Order: sequence, then structure tokens, then C-alpha cells
Amino acid sequence: MHFREEVILDEAQKQNLESRTPELAQLILYLQSRKKKCTKVPNIRIWEQYIDETIDILDEVVGVKVCKTKTSQGYQLYVKNALKIQHDTSDENHCYSEKDRAKYGLLIAILMFIYMMRRPGSLTYTVSENSLKSFLKEMGIVENSCFGNQADLNKLLGAAPTAEFISQGWLTFTKETDESGCDIITYDWGPRAKSVVDPMTILRIYCTMDGSVPHHWGLHYQEAQIAVARNG
Repeated sequence: MHFREEVILDEAQKQNLESRTPELAQLILYLQSRKKKCTKVPNIRIWEQYIDETIDILDEVVGVKVCKTKTSQGYQLYVKNALKIQHDTSDENHCYSEKDRAKYGLLIAILMFIYMMRRPGSLTYTVSENSLKSFLKEMGIVENSCFGNQADLNKLLGAAPTAEFISQGWLTFTKETDESGCDIITYDWGPRAKSVVDPMTILRIYCTMDGSVPHHWGLHYQEAQIAVARNG
């Protein structure tokens, strides 16, 4: 969901705040259920004025936590509890299909790979497409194969705005051209992942697999601690 730069409201527009806020709340919940973004809405710049109040209402009244991220395209809103990294109970597991568990297991693995490959202190988590492909190959997953006999990998994370992990904000990609005319594609955590995924949890999952402990990872651990303190 995108919102453009700030605008100045006149008195009549300010009086519409109470009616607009519930409308925006309904729009957020509807689009979240449909897994869609809001890109074309009449007077969309006006909606920005109601974002913060709507976020508070959804949290206090409905119990849905929404985070706001500023990007070059404007604001993006994401439901904060949309990604389950661990399912602790059999009842909760029962709510997810095998396809969903496999899909988000893959997503968590990719986010973990990108996070652990980055240089600590860097502002981005960028990895090359070739590095990501090598990682997926080591996991036994290859491009254009069916993942878990359910979904084509390109539909999940291909370098296209319509790919599921891209369109939902979990991953972003950049595409440049080198001197020989070949595409150079890199992947990064998307604005949604940066807003809702706890780096400390990702680090601990990796350490469980690696047999190490989080604080052995020096700067990764330090940055994860900072993220925990910042996000409360």
C-alpha cells in the first residue's frame, strides 16, 4: 500500500478525519486478506493524513499491528504479524497448508542467507542473483523447477515486480547492466522484512543449524541487539 508525500489539509478535510480513518482501516484489512497493494485510490495523497491514527486504532481495537515504511515510492503499510517464523503448537500448524509451510520455510531460509552473507555495518543486505541461485541449488532447489510440487520458483522470487515475495515486500531486487550488456541482478531484504522480521531470531535460527552461538558472530549479533532495542 503506497502513500505519497505530505499535503496541507483545509478545514473541511480535517473534519473528515473521523470518517476517513475507519474507511482506511477497512481498506488495510481488506487488502491484507487479498494480499494486494493499494496503488490507485482517488485522492490517495489525502490518505496519508490518517495513517498514524488508523494504525493506533487497528492496534488498540482490533489487535492488528501495522507498520509504516517510507520508500522512494511513498509510504508502504504492512501487517506486522503476517509472517510466522516458528509454529509452536500443533493447533497453529494445523491452520497452515503444506504449501504455505514450505513456501515460508523457503522465505525464511532466503532471508537468513541474505542476512548472514551481508557485510556487518552495511546499509543493505544485498546478495547477487548468482549467489542466491547457488544457495538454492545447495538446498536442492533449482530455477524453473516446482518447489514442493506446488509453485514455480520464479513466481515466488523471480526478478519481477509480480513475483510473490517481491510484490508482498519480503524481498526487493535491483537490475543493472554491465559493460558487456549483461544484466546484473541483486536481492535484498524488502521493506516488509526490514520492518517485521527480527534479525536476532534469524541469527539464532542460523546458529541452531550451524552449531555456533549468536555472540560468536560479533557484528551480526551487535546489530541484531540494536534492532531488538529499537523495535522494543
